[in-house]
Amino acid sequence: MTIRYLILFFMFSIFVSCQKTAVQDDSPIIMRIGATILTENDVLAAIGTNTSPEQKLNFIQNWSNKELAYQAAIESGLNKNESTKQTIEDMIKNLLSVQFIQQEIEKTGAIEIFADEIENEFRKNMKNYTRKEPVVRVAKIVTATKADAWKAREGLTAANFITRGNYLSLDTILPFEEIKFTPKSSFSPDIFNILFESRTMNITLPIAEDGKYSVYLILEKEDIGSQPPLQEVINHVKSNILAEKQNKIVRNIYENLRNRYDYSYDREYIAKLEKQNKQSVKTEQE
Repeated sequence: MTIRYLILFFMFSIFVSCQKTAVQDDSPIIMRIGATILTENDVLAAIGTNTSPEQKLNFIQNWSNKELAYQAAIESGLNKNESTKQTIEDMIKNLLSVQFIQQEIEKTGAIEIFADEIENEFRKNMKNYTRKEPVVRVAKIVTATKADAWKAREGLTAANFITRGNYLSLDTILPFEEIKFTPKSSFSPDIFNILFESRTMNITLPIAEDGKYSVYLILEKEDIGSQPPLQEVINHVKSNILAEKQNKIVRNIYENLRNRYDYSYDREYIAKLEKQNKQSVKTEQE
């Protein structure tokens, strides 16, 4: 976005806002710039009553800056500039178009996603849901000191990790079946390397971490490209299904609009552009 466009967009936001001239109003007047006023009610109506003093101050400052720039723009005749008027007209067209589509989408009601759709999407596009980074599934005992960590590790096994750990750990240890995979990015590189290089069901030596000490039990580990179970990526699957359903609704809206209005296009010209675009994409990929 160019600086010129940003400036015009800024002016447009001012141009289409309601300008309130000085009239009788029971609400206290906070600011006056020429004939335009800002009242306390204006501020509350714009940003709500449950806002902090800082938010109110920021709004008032922004309002002041916009109004000053707006009045200077009008005085300079910028609102009569043909280029500015065209830009504003385009912005209004874009704004109304987006609002109309959103309004039509809302008319369709809440979008439901069913269990069989989730399973079908996952099976059909499993390659889209492979892991993008290594992950580990670990349980850990957290202690305040290194000495406590070594004490916790004495006689510690996978079999007694939960019972012994919940007695000694500062944090609760979940049942193993409830512990989920954690991606590499959630750990420091050094700690993740220790965990990922350890054997499954191995218990680590005490590790300094966030001012405390941890002893880990490695339950499972998976590398990049491995296939997670559905439950691990179910939110991602749902998101993709929702996006496709929304796209279908939008396509239907535009199809109805094409049937509603006098709509036509040069098929040969469009086909030529599509062919050129495919060739361009193929060239870039090579």
